[in-house]
Amino acid sequence: MTKRTITLLGTNHLINKQSLIEYVYKSLPLRLKLNRKVNREHIQEHLTVHGLIYHPFWVAKTLVIADRKPFPPKKSPNMIFIDGVSHYRGLFANIPELTDVTVNKRQNIIQADLTKNEVIKYIKDVQFSQINRTYLLKKPDHEIVDYFITYLPLWTGKVDSPYWQEHLYINANTGELETHLSKLWLNKEKISL
Repeated sequence: MTKRTITLLGTNHLINKQSLIEYVYKSLPLRLKLNRKVNREHIQEHLTVHGLIYHPFWVAKTLVIADRKPFPPKKSPNMIFIDGVSHYRGLFANIPELTDVTVNKRQNIIQADLTKNEVIKYIKDVQFSQINRTYLLKKPDHEIVDYFITYLPLWTGKVDSPYWQEHLYINANTGELETHLSKLWLNKEKISL
C-alpha cells in the first residue's frame, strides 16, 4: 500500500462513523425536527455513509501591518483559507490546529483545481475585499508569510427517506454539516474574482 503524508485542518481526533447519526440528527432543518417520524432510528435506517474524504483547502499565513505614527506599526497575524475546488475564500475566525497525518493513497484525497501559482491572487482578494474593509481611513500593508495546501476531513453520505433526500458532507472535526460548500461542490460552481 502506498502511503502519503498530508496536513489536516484540525486535530486527528475525528468523529467516528457510529456517532454520525447523532450529529446528523442535531443538524436537521427545522421542518424535519418538527416531524415526529424523523428520529434517530429513522436516520439510522435511511443514512448511507460512503466514507471519509480529504478535501483540499489552501491556507495562507499573513501579517496585516497597520501604520500608527508616531508609534511602531501594529502587526496582526491572520489566516486565510481558499477552497481548492470551489475557490470559496475567507478568514478563519480562530487560528486552527494543523496536524500532519499519514493516509493510504487509495483513500479519497480530492485533487485541488487551484494551483500554487493561482493562490496568490485569491489571497490578495481576501486581503483587499475583507481585511481592508475593516480599516476606515488609511489602509494597512499586507505581507504573505507562507501558504500551503491542507485537507479538511469530511464524512460523505446520503440520506434517502420519504421526508428528506440529500447528499451530506459532515465535517469530521466538528460534526457540522457543510451545506454551503457542498452545494458549490455538487453544482461544480467556482467563485471567481
